[in-house]
Amino acid sequence: MAEVGTLKLDFRPASEYQNNEEVDEVLLWEMIKLKIRDASMKYSKVKMKKMKNEETNIESALATVEEQLEQGVNNKDVLEEQIRCKKNELENIIQ
Repeated sequence: MAEVGTLKLDFRPASEYQNNEEVDEVLLWEMIKLKIRDASMKYSKVKMKKMKNEETNIESALATVEEQLEQGVNNKDVLEEQIRCKKNELENIIQ
């Protein structure tokens, strides 16, 4: 089993056919590629979900800070800086 970050690949079922002369090498290679593709698709879904959650949290925090700024809270400079920081975080996620 190979693991990269949260991406796990289990080649054991494919490796049991490796020494079997009845199994074509091309078929074995296709099986391995399918396992890699399946794992990378799962990883992409998890990563997108995580990014979407982060984006939602930042947008919520940004809306809260903007609302405080509109209400005339005393720390105007601090709130404006927080807004700039939240917008930068949001841009970094989108890129």
